[in-house]
Amino acid sequence: MDATFVTVSLLAIYVTFWKHSSATASRNPACSVAPEVENCSIVLFRWSYDSELNKCKQNFVCRENANNFETKDLCETTCPPVSGVTPAPKPKDCHYWLANGQGCYSYWFTSNYDYLGRQHPIMVYTGCGLWKRNLYAYDMSTGKCLEIKRRGYGSWQ
Repeated sequence: MDATFVTVSLLAIYVTFWKHSSATASRNPACSVAPEVENCSIVLFRWSYDSELNKCKQNFVCRENANNFETKDLCETTCPPVSGVTPAPKPKDCHYWLANGQGCYSYWFTSNYDYLGRQHPIMVYTGCGLWKRNLYAYDMSTGKCLEIKRRGYGSWQ
């Protein structure tokens, strides 16, 4: 009985490791590319695989990015979730609200001039929920985004 138990246990361990190693080895390389919006010629609202969430989600992504799918089905077929992976919580920073805040944040457009006098269009937006008082700015010319910090003890009201 002990030999049978040991054999079955070793077989289960072997199958588990083989399944996980073959799943990651045979994955489409597009699944490991981060869906980015910085330094793009065209930004699209598409489906992409998020390795931190271990699932496909709809967000903004560069047209040139390989992790860019027209439909959720195509994304899930190309990049199925990896079993046994639990998503880590994602920080709610400037890039998070730019990609995930559609419908709940406030935004407006303005512009800024650099030291050479060139105009840069800027999208200013807020977070959502507990972060609705935070302000963020996305420079559409450079593709960079940052949080606008408050000075002093005042509130936004």
